[in-house]
Amino acid sequence: MLDVLEKRNLLNHTYNKEAALQAEDLVRGTYSPVLLKVYQQLDAKREI
Repeated sequence: MLDVLEKRNLLNHTYNKEAALQAEDLVRGTYSPVLLKVYQQLDAKREI
């Protein structure tokens, strides 16, 4: 997940449509599923 911070730093103040589209693909395809899994695991522990 540290890769997320590196990517964020690269895109900070970058107004490049291609870079933004690549970032969107990363968020939707890579980061979102991981974060959803973490959320689900934490939520399951909360209900115990």
